[in-house]
Amino acid sequence: LFFTAQIRERNLFGKGYNVGVRGSFSSRNTNYDIYFWNPSLYNSKLGIGGDIYWKEREYFEYDKESIGGRVRFSYPLGEFTKLYWNYKLEQYTISEVDKDADEDIQDIKGDNWASAAYAAISRDTTNRRINPSRGTENTLSLEYSGGVLGGDDNFIKTIYDTSFYHPLFWDTVFHWHAKLGYIFENSGEEIPSFERFYLGGMGSIRGYPGDEIAPKYDNGDYKGGSKEFFTNFEYIFPLNKDLGVNGVLFFDAGNTWDDDESPDLDLYKSVGPAINWYSPLGLLNFFYGIGLDELDGEKHRKFGFSVGQQF
Repeated sequence: LFFTAQIRERNLFGKGYNVGVRGSFSSRNTNYDIYFWNPSLYNSKLGIGGDIYWKEREYFEYDKESIGGRVRFSYPLGEFTKLYWNYKLEQYTISEVDKDADEDIQDIKGDNWASAAYAAISRDTTNRRINPSRGTENTLSLEYSGGVLGGDDNFIKTIYDTSFYHPLFWDTVFHWHAKLGYIFENSGEEIPSFERFYLGGMGSIRGYPGDEIAPKYDNGDYKGGSKEFFTNFEYIFPLNKDLGVNGVLFFDAGNTWDDDESPDLDLYKSVGPAINWYSPLGLLNFFYGIGLDELDGEKHRKFGFSVGQQF
């Protein structure tokens, strides 16, 4: 269970500036963020802004508290395509490390710095921002951390994310989504476990515990994958058009792989129903996922609920 709140002004001083404060907290995560965005610097096509944040998260074997900031930019490349890039500087502390945690986790205990640059190109041809029924969304991103930028985290991460919407009979919609990710070492340094890939739960493979589809260290601690792939197939049908309530039948599949493993077709799969309500509070999503494969020797079934999250 988590709570979230936001105060936002979309047109500060009548200049189109977007400024706000937002926060969310749960038993495992706490996030606060102050942000500013100018979509048109000096009436040009260049967007510029930034944010300052504080985050606290409980991982399986340790806690991470971080404070940092980003400088952000964007530039349109035609009617449907945009280029985004930013630079992040963050100071974080790893604490409450389990006594028997793996050596790689013990090595990052204490205060650390992260310095990273990020760039992405995104193309969106969907017919509407909320509850689309036609079009595609594609994003290719690259994050470079450490190396010539300094800091304690050294890695290069690339992610490709795609969605396809197509209208069917009786106002129903077919939705396909897929995501591929790969992270590798930069400057020969070990990749932090919290930057690696984990699947399971809301937003990936419903029906399995959150973040538990991932490689482990020899002692059983979660290490995270250096490669990931997952896909979602959804059949969306209206339950109440006036209220914006849709029913969903889904099939999810995916897996993560360690550094010395190659991706294969041995995927974790799940099926189930869901309900999406585009409410005044944002998207409310309820789902019941049934895992079709054993994870750590047992079958799983999970109910999930979220506000404002969608893939």
